[in-house]
Amino acid sequence: MAADLEPEFPKPPTPIVNYESGRVREFHVTLLDENDQPVASVPVDLYGMRRGGRWPALDDSVSKDHGPWWRFTTNAQGKILARFSVSEKPWGYTVPRDGRFYFVVDIPDGRRAVSPPIFHGVTRKGAHEEEENEWDAHANDEQLFTDETEEVTMHLVKGRTVTGVVVTPDGKPLQGHTISATHDLHIGSHTGAGGEVFMVTAVSDAEGRFKLQNVYPAACSLSMEGEGYWSRTQVALHASGQTSTRWVGGSITLPELSSDTSMHLRIEVAPEAPKYRYFGTVTDASGKPQAGLVVTAGVSHNSTPKTWSDSHNISSATTDASGRWQIQAEGPWVRFFDVRKTESGDSLVNGEDYESDGVGLAAPGEYHFKIKSANSPTKDR
Repeated sequence: MAADLEPEFPKPPTPIVNYESGRVREFHVTLLDENDQPVASVPVDLYGMRRGGRWPALDDSVSKDHGPWWRFTTNAQGKILARFSVSEKPWGYTVPRDGRFYFVVDIPDGRRAVSPPIFHGVTRKGAHEEEENEWDAHANDEQLFTDETEEVTMHLVKGRTVTGVVVTPDGKPLQGHTISATHDLHIGSHTGAGGEVFMVTAVSDAEGRFKLQNVYPAACSLSMEGEGYWSRTQVALHASGQTSTRWVGGSITLPELSSDTSMHLRIEVAPEAPKYRYFGTVTDASGKPQAGLVVTAGVSHNSTPKTWSDSHNISSATTDASGRWQIQAEGPWVRFFDVRKTESGDSLVNGEDYESDGVGLAAPGEYHFKIKSANSPTKDR
C-alpha cells in the first residue's frame, strides 16, 4: 500500500476476524480544490443513509461509542482511506454496514463537497445476490463497492448567495422570519429526509430582505420556521442576461445553480391562503339554469404550469338552484374548466382547455357555460 494512502485510524478491532475471515473493502478518496490541487488537513465525514446508519455525530447520545471509521482527515496529498467490513452480520454503529453512503466535506470558508452515492452491498452467498447488488447500484446511479479497492475524487465548490424578501401578498415587508436552506442527501428518496447537510439560515430585516450565503449549489430544500401560516415563493433565476420566474406553494426545492446564475426569492406569507374567485352559471341551450352539476377547475400557481402541483391541483363547486357556481381557488390561473354530473362521474361536456388554445391560462373572473346537448358545451365570458 502506498505510504500516502496509509489510514489515519487504527486497524479494525480484533472481532472482525470472526466475520468473513476479516475481509474489508477499501475506498481511496482524493479531495481537490477548484484548481485541481490537493487539499490537506480537511475533515471528511462518512454519512450512511440507512436507518440507524447515519454518521454518528448526528446523534450525540451515542457518538462517544463510535470509532474513527466515520471521520477522516486528508493527508498532505489530499487523500483518505476508508474501510468497510464485509459481513453478513450487522455491526451496528461501530463499523459501516451495508447501504448507501456519501463522503461529505464542509469547510468553514464555505467550500463544500459531496461524493457520488456509494452502494455498499452485503456480501452474500451465490451469484444471484451479487447480481442484485450490481442492479441496485446501477438503477440508482451509485458506485458499487467491490472486493477490489475503489477510488473517487471529490472537488470542492464554493457556495452561492441567494437573496430574497418576505412580504404579505399585497407587498408589505415582514421582519423576523428565519429562512433555512439545506442540501439533502436523501432528496431523491420516498421520504426526502434524514440526510440534511450544509444548513444555512438568515432572518428577514425590517424591509423583509434576507441573504442566504454559501448555499450549496446542488439541489437544496428551502424552509421557513413557524406553523399555522400560508406561504408561496416566487423563484427568479438570472443567467446570461435572461430571467425566468415561477411560483411554488409551500416548501420548495431550489434547482442546481451554475456559477453564472443568481437567484432571488419572493416569499409571500399570510395567515391563510388568498383566494382567487372564479364564478358563473351553467344553463342548457334554452337558458334554463342547471342545478346540481359539478364545475371543476384545474388551478395553477404559474401562468405556464411549471410544477407537479400546477398540473395536479383541482378545485370544484356545485351549481345551485339558479345554476350559479363559485370557486375560491388558491392559484391565480386556471388550466381548464369541466362540467360533470358528479365530481367522480363521467364528464358531461368537453370543457375549456386553456393550455392548448395558445392564448394563455384563464384569469379570475366570470365564466358562463351553456350546454347545447349532453356532449356539446359553449362558454361565455
